[in-house]
Amino acid sequence: MICCSSSSSSIPILSAVSRIDGTVSRTRIRNSLSLSSHSFHFQVNVNGNHQLFIRRRISKRCHVSPNASSSLELPLLPFNMNEVLVPTESKTLHLYEARYLALLEESLLRKKLFVHFVLDPILISNSGTEASFAARYGCLVNIENIKRLDVGALVSVRGIGRVKLINFVQSEPYLKGEVIPMQDMVIDSGNEISPKIIALKDALRSLNSLEIKLKATKEESLQTCVANSLTWAEKEPSLECDQSFIPSLAERISFAAFQPITSKNQTDLHVADFLSGSTQSETLKLQQQKLRAMDLKDTLQRLDNSLDSVNENISMVAAKLAIQSLEMQRAADMGFVSTASFPFSITTTATTTMTSRKPRLLRHSSQLHFLSNCSLLPLQFQRKCRLNLRRSCRGNAACRVPCSLLKVEEDVDDEACELVSGSGLSIGEGDDRISAYLLKAVKNNNGIGILLLSDIFGFEDSSTRDFAYRVACNGYNVLVPDLFRGDPWTKDQPRTMLEQWITKQEPQRVRKDLDASIKWMVDEFLAAGISKKHGIIGFCFGGGRVIDVLSRDQGAYFGVGVSFYGTRMDPALASTIKVPVLFISGDKDPLCAVSVLEDIEKRIGEGSEVVVFEGRGHGFAHHPNSPEEDEDAEKAFTIMRNWLHEVLVVQN
Repeated sequence: MICCSSSSSSIPILSAVSRIDGTVSRTRIRNSLSLSSHSFHFQVNVNGNHQLFIRRRISKRCHVSPNASSSLELPLLPFNMNEVLVPTESKTLHLYEARYLALLEESLLRKKLFVHFVLDPILISNSGTEASFAARYGCLVNIENIKRLDVGALVSVRGIGRVKLINFVQSEPYLKGEVIPMQDMVIDSGNEISPKIIALKDALRSLNSLEIKLKATKEESLQTCVANSLTWAEKEPSLECDQSFIPSLAERISFAAFQPITSKNQTDLHVADFLSGSTQSETLKLQQQKLRAMDLKDTLQRLDNSLDSVNENISMVAAKLAIQSLEMQRAADMGFVSTASFPFSITTTATTTMTSRKPRLLRHSSQLHFLSNCSLLPLQFQRKCRLNLRRSCRGNAACRVPCSLLKVEEDVDDEACELVSGSGLSIGEGDDRISAYLLKAVKNNNGIGILLLSDIFGFEDSSTRDFAYRVACNGYNVLVPDLFRGDPWTKDQPRTMLEQWITKQEPQRVRKDLDASIKWMVDEFLAAGISKKHGIIGFCFGGGRVIDVLSRDQGAYFGVGVSFYGTRMDPALASTIKVPVLFISGDKDPLCAVSVLEDIEKRIGEGSEVVVFEGRGHGFAHHPNSPEEDEDAEKAFTIMRNWLHEVLVVQN
């Protein structure tokens, strides 16, 4: 712990946890370090003993005559020693103090650049009476995204390259300093480096594949840290600064290995800690590896260290997967997982009524939320179920068709979940500009676009992005637009205000934003000849907009629609829809009556279906609140997935 006091203003040391999907561990003020051009004093608590150190004129300690041909004068953001940021790493900060908002504004004026650095108290005499703060680890960062909040801003940054602080030039209202690039000493001509780069990239991809199989929970990122850093490292950064500040490809790849294991899973309590991603000991080890990597100036040595680290992580994650598979198999053997008939009914035009019983379920909901595609699961979970309804009779009465009428086909690839990349987008211009998120299958991309419309909680809701990620896993390109222009409904608002909030979402404005999103998808995929038709999926508010979009589209761009418990739907629009629509809802949903869905389905005509889950309420498919709902959510996703595949892939 460092305690400081001075007549000059104090500079807080920040702390933040890196995340990729935009979820943030808020920046906290842990310690306060006072810097001035004259003097300061501080206490260091080492093993419970307080020692007072005094240092005169800090600038003398930090000022070094630069040998580099270029230098930059940039804002400095100080952090603790356990918050080292390495090149290629992504981090999201919540800045809310006035001084740091001012730092942010200047950084934007300086081509979105500032320096992330840690302060290290270094003793310079054996007597222990004098010490100085030195910027031991500095990383030039680029601001990739900013989201303004009521209090402060969320700032997503990317580590670019190591820098050395040679001079403090300002202490108020925030630190500013002069930095020069730190470059590796590369003696090898490439004969040794190239094979090492290839080996490390292959190892990183293998680790990423294993991390994806561990499956992230709904609060976790949609893309692994490893994949995010590797994707950035492989590209030549385009920054408006001297090229000497940009590391070589070999150096960038060597740092991409030092990322946390992001995927998490919850299983039985006695293995929960082991399967919960990066443990405390693993996090500490990663910090030590980062420190060594930042110190090294030998690219070959860092590449070797990185490969060793990745191989250790591969073994660790593989072990977690093996335990997960054994636990699932043990649960199945004990009867906690059943292969009985699906607990839902399909409403269609037939004349008889039958029911199906509800199977028992593995206790932990998150276990089932993502595992239907994992090749390590028991065989019954590796199968995809394709709708194969008997239409032996036609009539006007709806009936419940049991799952014995569903044909299970096993001619699908078990490795259904491929690597997915995610990126934020801005669609439109000026006042009509909206934000969106695009998830693309990197491997086995089928070129088909899916427009996914969120519920009232907006496009940044973790459950919505989680669902979009799973759709993209199956080869699609999923666009999730911001239907509410940064003003989604939040769970802490009183329900009495919901109608007032909904009236603010003007139908004409929503329609305009949807048209802009559709045009972007058409330009991106259809116009390029990549696919013939798009698909559209919506939940709740978005599920109702599926009907609006398809009625206006009339088969021009969309080939299929899926509406999960849509609200505020106008049945009169259904007669103009020219493509099949799958409706999924629960019979206990007060916001989406089954009778309304059946009416719309009849108006659309042959080809559409209504799937009703017995005993389920609103939102169960993407916001499951119980183990039972979690299993039904899995079944709903399977039905939707095969519906999309049949119409968009097989028939397209």
